[in-house]
Amino acid sequence: MKHFRCPGFCTASLALFTELQIVFEMISIGTLLVFYLVANALIYHRYVKVGVNRPLHVLLFLLVLTLSSLGFSLSRKIDGWCRWGMALFGAISIAITTIFHCTARQDIAGPPSEWSVPLMPWPAAASVFLNVFLITTLKMRSYQRFSIWSLVIIVFYVCYGVHSTYSAEENDINAMIHHSNLDIS
Repeated sequence: MKHFRCPGFCTASLALFTELQIVFEMISIGTLLVFYLVANALIYHRYVKVGVNRPLHVLLFLLVLTLSSLGFSLSRKIDGWCRWGMALFGAISIAITTIFHCTARQDIAGPPSEWSVPLMPWPAAASVFLNVFLITTLKMRSYQRFSIWSLVIIVFYVCYGVHSTYSAEENDINAMIHHSNLDIS
């Protein structure tokens, strides 16, 4: 319980002095990023089986889908050719998903499992498209804050992980020495 006081105190302090809108934007970036990654992983896991087929076509589909979603989102922000760009990139997203749906074989990745999704890859592709769209609607300042906090968290966990690994290794060595001393006596 003593170990949770410091992070809890830090979190409470940050929440006390941070505007609620800033917290909401950072939560939105994290949540949308996780949803985007899960949708990509769902498609990858469903259509790729390591050693049976190559993942290149799936990775290219995910890349082109992400880029067309990004193009759709950015064309919405640019004045002038906004409508034309949105229609173009929206049609590209639908076309590549249709082509992927017709050409990719799900049965290569194995029999349908308990968690199979009907009409695959359409729900996951729609999730990728919408998450990219929503991520691009957030402010640049939110990305800067999110990047800084992500870096701080990564450094914290790396330092914590190294310390914990060292402590666990030290405890294992002490336990082995203690057991060997008991075996000798």
